[in-house]
Amino acid sequence: MANIEYKMDFTEPMGPKGRCPWITMNGQSMGDSQLIMDFLGSHFNKDFSSHLNDEQKAVAWSFAVMVDEHLAWTLKDWRWVRDGGRGVFLGIGLRPSLLTWLPMMRMSRRQKGMMMAQGIGRHTHAEIESFARRDIRALSNYLGDLTSIFSFSLSPWH
Repeated sequence: MANIEYKMDFTEPMGPKGRCPWITMNGQSMGDSQLIMDFLGSHFNKDFSSHLNDEQKAVAWSFAVMVDEHLAWTLKDWRWVRDGGRGVFLGIGLRPSLLTWLPMMRMSRRQKGMMMAQGIGRHTHAEIESFARRDIRALSNYLGDLTSIFSFSLSPWH
């Protein structure tokens, strides 16, 4: 989108903050999508929001925060608590076995703890699913017909 060349590297799945996305540029690793965009914009002298007015920038920021700080946590509930991480391990080609079960359980327990600390983990699964549906509905309502450009399901709950 910004015509910045990049190379995908799948050797290390997690960044310096133990999360994705992350980048390494000139030996410097950094995580967090907003910090990455700010860094790349500054480094390459690009303003990714130059085509937006102040109101549009405010809406874009609000949706980014909703997705990063709310919707992402609801999806963690689905992926790590309800599914126990099975989809993650199957998605990278690992078959269920004792060797995959132990890391799944450890990661699931870790994610549950993080969700409790963040606060979303204190709700029931039904309440968390309701939050996710509301977030997705807000995105869908705002984007309108633009949602038809997506070739994937925006919700793990069908």
